[in-house]
Amino acid sequence: MTFNTSTLNFVESGVEISETAIADNGVWIRYGSVITNSIILENVFIGFKCQIQNAQINQSVEIATGVKILGTRDHPVRINKFSWVGAKATIQQGIKIGEGCIIGAGSFVRDNVADYTIVIGNPAKILKVRNSIIDKFPVFQEFLSKVKADYSNHRPDYTKKYLNLTTQKFDDSQIGNDTILQGKRSSAFPNAGIKLGDMSYIGNNCVFESSGGINIGNNSLIADKVTLVSISHDYKKLSLPTIVDSIHIGNNVKVGKNSLILLGARIRDGTIIPEDSIVLKDKIIESVL
Repeated sequence: MTFNTSTLNFVESGVEISETAIADNGVWIRYGSVITNSIILENVFIGFKCQIQNAQINQSVEIATGVKILGTRDHPVRINKFSWVGAKATIQQGIKIGEGCIIGAGSFVRDNVADYTIVIGNPAKILKVRNSIIDKFPVFQEFLSKVKADYSNHRPDYTKKYLNLTTQKFDDSQIGNDTILQGKRSSAFPNAGIKLGDMSYIGNNCVFESSGGINIGNNSLIADKVTLVSISHDYKKLSLPTIVDSIHIGNNVKVGKNSLILLGARIRDGTIIPEDSIVLKDKIIESVL
């Protein structure tokens, strides 16, 4: 599928969509996502490499990178307006996510979630009620206009073994196949970008979202299917404004396959992170993904 730049939406190259109805108003779907037999209403954001099937995504919903929504034809998933699903979360068939919910990154949702509830974990459990400031609804049209203009002027190179959405140049031998590197320095994101040390390597099928900055030391190994996210949202406001913080990975670090490292992470030299872990600041939560 090619860029959808002639409408109010933006569907990036590398997105696969079938049997799906999408409102023509402020929908942004990022590279590598696959959407089947679903309904997507206006002002919806879907991040990199998401898998969405048999779902209804209502207006002003944000779905972060690597999310799996696994509805079936008999038991579809419904996500109501103003909700945010964190990176690499999984939502099982038949689940209903209420209005204004927050699904924590890496969560595995097996039960319905009531309106304005925050859940985290595997299985996902209630953390607290979301008492947000009602400022305005989450919308993307203004930001989308800038993004589409940028893509038109600086079209990404899809011919390489990995996708570079930064303005940086990298040593191809340090980056695996089908990996996505994202984050351009700007007035909004002055610290964006990726610093990759000598003899360090990023594996296959990784996603690096570097709006807040990602720094990796020397001789460190990032295994396959690892996701680093240095951007998030302030859930205390209904509009979900963007927040960023850097990620720092030291020298001689090994990050296990399928792990998720979130903004603010500080990983010391010589640390070994097991597969399927989540890293929050300096805390490693093992084997939850």
